Amino acid sequence: MTLNFITDGETLNSSSDSDSTNQSLINEENVSDGSEDDINSYPFVFDESKEIHYKIKYKQIFEEDININEVYILNLDAQKLGQSLRVATAHTDHTCRVYGIEAGSKSFTECLDHEDQIIDVKFGSKDSQISSIVFTGSDNGTIKLWDLRLKEKCISVFKDETDGSPKPITCFDVSCDGRFIVAGTEVLKDDSFLLFWDIRTTNLLGGYWDTHYGDITQVNIFYFE
Repeated sequence: MTLNFITDGETLNSSSDSDSTNQSLINEENVSDGSEDDINSYPFVFDESKEIHYKIKYKQIFEEDININEVYILNLDAQKLGQSLRVATAHTDHTCRVYGIEAGSKSFTECLDHEDQIIDVKFGSKDSQISSIVFTGSDNGTIKLWDLRLKEKCISVFKDETDGSPKPITCFDVSCDGRFIVAGTEVLKDDSFLLFWDIRTTNLLGGYWDTHYGDITQVNIFYFE
């Protein structure tokens, strides 16, 4: 697997795998001959609102091979700050790598180590005071807060040990202001949990249970005005 960075004048990121899968919808009663009229007659096949993206000419900034030792990307997140871009990638070797991209070239790379498999990676708020914050979650039940400005970058570890050992975390999300964390867990004693933390303290704020009876696979924090 390779990690590609592509730009159209601003900066975008993408991760590619050689074993990509394309899915299409086929109407068995109406077989198309491939003409333009046929394509436009199926809005679920061709969305004109996205046509502009196919007209942009992209150029590749750089490419980095990461599978020399069969290491693969599991998750990634990106954060744009002005004209610079940061991309964080979680790998199967229990590491998280953070790439800085400025003026069309890679400016730095940080490597953050976990003891166990990383299940997700998130950047904190775009606020200039905490824009250097990265969160990583592991299947050993911990979420780590990293500050890229510091030599000892891991400054906080969040976990729920109310039952004696950390609950196994499957996913997590960070609020838009970078202040709160919510995590979902695997089924534990016939129940799964939603857990909450305020990043200013590692103490658990609280949680919900008796709401899911299978592993929680995804959580998102939304704000409504």
